[in-house]
Amino acid sequence: MDPAQIALLHALIRQESRSLLQYGREAYPWSKANEQAVCDAVGAIAATEADAVAGLGRWLAKQRAPVSSLGAYPMHFTTMNFIAVSALLPRLVADERQGIAAVEKVCHALPAGDARQRVQALLDLKKNHLQRLNELASAAPAALAS
Repeated sequence: MDPAQIALLHALIRQESRSLLQYGREAYPWSKANEQAVCDAVGAIAATEADAVAGLGRWLAKQRAPVSSLGAYPMHFTTMNFIAVSALLPRLVADERQGIAAVEKVCHALPAGDARQRVQALLDLKKNHLQRLNELASAAPAALAS
């Protein structure tokens, strides 16, 4: 891989490791008892994406191009500490859409090969997660009414 491809992959790993979904996972969104399943589902989605991104990082390390530092979360995320999961879900959906667009750009910028296949797998996972987050966001008002 050339340095430009490595830089793209490093930036992708940093972006996905410091996404709103990952922040939300670490910030423990607030939920009522009837919303706990939604919180658990969001946590599972975040964990799955974190594992996929970590796998990409491990692969890069095997290629002798490890990511040195992930950096900090964006400062504006700190306004979402202790946010209700029902208020967080629409923001997660929007952030996941932006993440998908960014991953698509990286995927298209990479030549055919192992790196592109791995990024495509992450993209497919994120698309599935967007669908699930949309379902959770749609169901959240119903959970609040019960």
